[in-house]
Parts: sequence; C-alpha cells; structure tokens
Amino acid sequence: MKKKLPGCLSIAAAGLWLIALPAAAQKPSGAGQGGRPPGAGASGSHEPMGMGSTMSGKTNNGHSNTKAGTSAMGPKAPGDLLAQNKQLSSKLEPLAGCATGDLTCLQTAAMGYKNLGRFVSAVHVSNNLDIPFAQLKCTELGGQFCTPPTTASGMSLGQAIHTIKPTLSSTDVKNETSKASKQTHGDMSKS
Repeated sequence: MKKKLPGCLSIAAAGLWLIALPAAAQKPSGAGQGGRPPGAGASGSHEPMGMGSTMSGKTNNGHSNTKAGTSAMGPKAPGDLLAQNKQLSSKLEPLAGCATGDLTCLQTAAMGYKNLGRFVSAVHVSNNLDIPFAQLKCTELGGQFCTPPTTASGMSLGQAIHTIKPTLSSTDVKNETSKASKQTHGDMSKS
C-alpha cells in the first residue's frame, strides 16, 4: 500500500498539470491582464493613449493614428505628445494660461491627465467657461494637483464643471463637455 501512494500522487500531479496546460496555452505570451496584449485598454481596444473617450484614435482607413500617441515602446504621456506636436502646443498654450512658446508650462499643466484628449478637453472647458485652468484641474484631478495639495479626490470633468459653476443645469454641463469634446477632436485631427 505504501508503494502505491507515491505513484498515485505522481499521477494526480500529472493530471493537474494536463488540466492547467490548455488554459495556459490560451493566453498568448507577453499578454497582459485578462489575456490582452500589453497596452490594450480595459475594453481590449488598441487605441493610442493620446486619444481618450473623445477621440477614436483611428484614421479614416482604420489604422492607428501614430501621431496621436503610440510608439514601439507603448503609449506616451500627454506632455511627451505636446512636445512632439508644436502646432497643437502653440494653440493650447494661451488657452491654458501659458506664455507663447512655454512648452514646460503646458507640459506641467498636462501632468496628471491620463491622455492628451482629456487634457485638451479640460483646457477648452476652462477657456469656454472662463474658469481658471488650475482651479478646474484641481477640482477634476484632486488633491495632489492643487496648490497647496489637499486631500480632495478627483471627479469627472462634468462633475468638476458643476462643482465650480453650480448654477449650470445638468443639460448645460453636458452641452459644455460635448462642445469641448468637439473642439478637442478638431484640434487633434488638424495637428
């Protein structure tokens, strides 16, 4: 009986290994969480990081818009994309309260935004509603982006607008975010 126990354990271990093998084979090598390739979004899309929910990240022929923010190394931060896109940077500098040609100011303003599209939309909302950009950014992104830093948590752009301008109706807030999204799309497709 004692000799059969090690043999049974070996067979059981081999059986478990065989069960796990097909599951492991289904996940491609180098795949990220959930079997998605590294850099793929939560939805499994391959949209460039520079394009947010306001942009599709695709050109008319369906290919990724590499100008919008991908490289062989993966997505780029909004500040990096601004450095590469002088036309967009020069348009956004005065809207964000930066001096013309002050890329460092613009890159600092973009810090904390998940992608370039969100940053550009926030700049447009700030300009359209005459809200100081620093105030909008602090309200939208939260504590560490406030001067001085606070313990406040971030919120959506629409919620930030309503917090700063509580007299605006929810329809007005929705219209303002939609308007900023259209402006962002226009800016990013032209540059």
